[in-house]
Amino acid sequence: MKTQYIVLISIVLCACGEQKKNNSESSVKDLKKNIESNTKNAKSDLDPCDYLTEAYLQSILPEAINFRKEVSGSSYPTCFYKFQIDGQDARAMLVVVKGAGNAKNFATAMSYIKNKEPLQGVGEDAFYMAAKAQVSTYANKNLIHISISKDMGDVKGEYKDVTIEVAKNILAEL
Repeated sequence: MKTQYIVLISIVLCACGEQKKNNSESSVKDLKKNIESNTKNAKSDLDPCDYLTEAYLQSILPEAINFRKEVSGSSYPTCFYKFQIDGQDARAMLVVVKGAGNAKNFATAMSYIKNKEPLQGVGEDAFYMAAKAQVSTYANKNLIHISISKDMGDVKGEYKDVTIEVAKNILAEL
């Protein structure tokens, strides 16, 4: 009789263990599929150059000339332009990740950056980094990084106000 109980308990435990394993594997596969789908949609459904066009840049930077759209090489949806202002090389870069972020992750990422200035009235959370001439902001699960500067940095903040305004406009369109 004891042997029958041990065999019965072993069968039940094995059956339950197998069910748990299958459910666990299924959950992991479903989660992976959802993440891949969300990432694919965030990347493929959006072209940041739809928001940062040459015409738009010319309207906010009337002194800029010789615009060239360039490949950014980033794995995120990115729009990158090079141009000239007063004979100096300049650039504008926009990264948009739509529907793929959350406020906690944005706050964590920003916590590692020193020398940032909090911005009010730009999304749910926003910062300006002078060394990169960049505004990083988050709103409604949308993350954007926008930078407009001469050369590779705008430590004087020459285009800070323009960059902030562009960030607000793009967030309003998302």
